[in-house]
Amino acid sequence: MSTASDKAVTFDLRGQLRWAQCSDAPLRADEIEVAVALSTVNPIDAKRRYGYGRKVFQLKGANTKNLALGNDFVGTVSRIGSSVVDLRPGDRVFGVKPPSKYGPHALRVVVKRSQALKANADLSDELLVTLPYNTCTVLRSFESIGINATTAKGKKILVAGVSGGLGSIALGLLCQWGAEVTAVDRAENHARCLAQGAQSACSDKDLADHQGRFDAVLNFAAWELDSALCRTLRSGAMGYATTVHPLLTLLDEKGLAMGAIAALSKRRQCRKSVPKGARYAWALFDLKAGDLELMQNFALSARPQPHIGIRAPMPQAHLAFAHVEQARAGRALLINNAHGD
Repeated sequence: MSTASDKAVTFDLRGQLRWAQCSDAPLRADEIEVAVALSTVNPIDAKRRYGYGRKVFQLKGANTKNLALGNDFVGTVSRIGSSVVDLRPGDRVFGVKPPSKYGPHALRVVVKRSQALKANADLSDELLVTLPYNTCTVLRSFESIGINATTAKGKKILVAGVSGGLGSIALGLLCQWGAEVTAVDRAENHARCLAQGAQSACSDKDLADHQGRFDAVLNFAAWELDSALCRTLRSGAMGYATTVHPLLTLLDEKGLAMGAIAALSKRRQCRKSVPKGARYAWALFDLKAGDLELMQNFALSARPQPHIGIRAPMPQAHLAFAHVEQARAGRALLINNAHGD
């Protein structure tokens, strides 16, 4: 039977948000239940509210009626599955749940043990909850063109959209790994980019002045910049990766089969813009073993300061969603005000 602790932020077919009772999620042997203290609203949550990615998420059982969105969470363990031996109720954890029917925009969330990590006491809830989904996505974009802690050292890397959630994490990791980063962002954000470690900053209108200069390019800003950013790669470059590509849109509009064909054709056409031998990649979120440990270690060493734009109680989730949908500055957090009472 559902209880007051089973409430979640859900929405109807028109995208209207509701604070409503939700069904109990079963707890399997390799899962834990977390009493959520904080969750985030990411841009993909705002898009999924109105059907974005529905073709793919239907295959994952993550596009059904009355679903709770969200991926990132921080909270305390409330129940453990029979095979979980390294956590116990009361442990503080953080993590990320891939797109599902029962996301962490809720008072409780059930996740696989591998999707959560015991939180270091020296790190705040607000810092930890801003890391998982974005860091996993950034890491997949790095991997797609061969960037890691070893290969990044000394490389000249252009990052578009540094002031956003993905871009700021990418900048922090690349600087920690010894890369020389040029940030592409609006002029009013240049000072912040430089303060966060970028060696230089420019606007997208200046990209023509940077043709043939960079070892790698990462686009977290806008699909419209694709060809201009590709032209900034030098001969012998590692490659170009973007997270703002049209893959899910094409699948939604044309169906899975025709959409996949259209996406392959589009990507093949676009990769002609990169130098011969350089990689061209469309990156997507995925959680891999070791990701949560890497991001916690990064947070402990770099101590990034998350830019929080709004903190909204879960029953007032519409405020956080509006913040994201209107592209206001800073991360949007959902708070369980009853957590810890």
